Amino acid sequence: MKSTSLTNQIKAQLEIFRSRDIDQVILNQVKGTGLIDTKLASRLTINDLHVIQVVAHSEDAMLSDIVAGLPLTQGAVSKIVNKLATAGLLTKTHKSANKKETYIQLTRLAKEINAIHEGYHQEMNDKLQGLTDQFTSADLQVVREFLEKLNKLRQS
Repeated sequence: MKSTSLTNQIKAQLEIFRSRDIDQVILNQVKGTGLIDTKLASRLTINDLHVIQVVAHSEDAMLSDIVAGLPLTQGAVSKIVNKLATAGLLTKTHKSANKKETYIQLTRLAKEINAIHEGYHQEMNDKLQGLTDQFTSADLQVVREFLEKLNKLRQS
């Protein structure tokens, strides 16, 4: 049996990791820029930022493209797109006679918000790379296997 002390130390570190709400950190960074008014900032969610991010990476995005890129229902994405369009963060256009084909683009403001969001993730990825450079491949393999098993345990 593994050391109870070591298991407790791992549990404590996982609790610290879980308690750091990354979504809220990103939202606070966006809200703190002053790019958007406080009313819109208070209503902005991480799902909104993820919709913006998918649109940013898709030329002439359609609703189905956004749904395919996120773990959200079509209804949820549709509501978010309408909310963001009303807020002036997305535009919706029709490029053909087929009015069912709605194309979604980012406004300048949404592009700036997305740059902040993606910048945060890039910074975290760089820090993670620096951290993993301190360990051997064998060490990282053990960590990966542990986290995979932990995630499976949480899903059951």
